[in-house]
Amino acid sequence: MIRSVSTITRALMITFITSLRHPETANNYIRVEQLFELCARSVCSQTHNDIRFIVVCNQTPNIGFKDQRIQYAEVDFPIPRKLEEQPGPTSHKKLDKGLKILMGTWLSLESSPRYVFIVDADDWLDRRVAAYVDEHDEQQGGFVVDRSYMVNLKKMTYKRRRGGASNFGSTICPSLPTMLATFPELLRYRTQPTYQDLIGAFDSRKLIDLIGGHWLAHHWRRKGRAFERFPFFAASWILANGENNLGSWERSSNCRSINQDFLRKHGLPTEALHYVEDERMCVRESLAFAKDTSRWIFRNLFSPAF
Repeated sequence: MIRSVSTITRALMITFITSLRHPETANNYIRVEQLFELCARSVCSQTHNDIRFIVVCNQTPNIGFKDQRIQYAEVDFPIPRKLEEQPGPTSHKKLDKGLKILMGTWLSLESSPRYVFIVDADDWLDRRVAAYVDEHDEQQGGFVVDRSYMVNLKKMTYKRRRGGASNFGSTICPSLPTMLATFPELLRYRTQPTYQDLIGAFDSRKLIDLIGGHWLAHHWRRKGRAFERFPFFAASWILANGENNLGSWERSSNCRSINQDFLRKHGLPTEALHYVEDERMCVRESLAFAKDTSRWIFRNLFSPAF
């Protein structure tokens, strides 16, 4: 069963869609809610107001931030279990995410947005994203985040990255026709599909790879429908939050300190922020980013569009 707490019937330029993990799979669901609140503040701070934010979840998060453009959709999807037939230790969580994003896409049909932007529930977006999509809407297949930030909330630092779509989930903004061409089975439902409907109708591997593994832009690039890259650092990948893996992040010294300008560009409150700006940190991060960019240029020399 789905319970929608708001209804919007007018056409929109862009709908942001996110999924919240099942509470039983979280290390700390209160922390999940806290991280989502920052995500919601960031999404709803867009300079372009013609937006909607659909949140598909098993349990509506208990947060203090409210915005009439947020639509919560509660689903009774089961606790993700390990899928023996699918390789990878996290494929069950990726499938749960894929199914919830599909549900959010189906719900978005009510307002017929031109684009949908798939967001991870703990990430942040630049406030200019929706405005850029509106200004550059020329029947694009979609937009993709290439330049992004990696944010360490534990240390309150960040660094810049190229090739964001290969690293984290808040990178894909397909047009609605592109999304429906990817998953045409969605159009068969005249009433809200159930978990059984979705799991029976859609290819699990496709959901895990294209949505859970965020390879949708790569999929369409191979088919000749390249997505346009945002020409700025459009999203931030939030690490060190207690709900994901850090890899080598903790050992990295090539970072900058988060400051008030960085938070403002993501639409986040700056009060009670304590930081120390270290010029040496900025130099090290700039050198590391230049090295990362040179590798990116070499890989993408003959690919001006994503």
